[in-house]
Amino acid sequence: MCVFGRVGMELAQDGNDAAPFDARTTLLEQRVSQLETATIPALREEMRAGFEDMRARFEAVDRRFEALEQRMVQGFEETRRHARVLYEDLVTRIATIGEGGPASPRRARRKP
Repeated sequence: MCVFGRVGMELAQDGNDAAPFDARTTLLEQRVSQLETATIPALREEMRAGFEDMRARFEAVDRRFEALEQRMVQGFEETRRHARVLYEDLVTRIATIGEGGPASPRRARRKP
């Protein structure tokens, strides 16, 4: 329920239905003044604290993602190095076979 609705209900419950317009206006101004001095600043502070908390959480998540990204990059580099070593080993073996290295046992057993 909105603030003005509560003020109207308070006036009706107090039996001030017949109160002059000025008295009702004064009550309304007092209520608005109370809200401005107590509720609104408290709400602002609560929201500010909540946003600060969310900002801190997002920064923590950002740091975690940056660390994860660095670990992934390191893992990719390690995988590339390993693949390169395997590739160089394969090239060396193919070159050895091409140079007439020892024949495989299957070829030696075949009859012409």
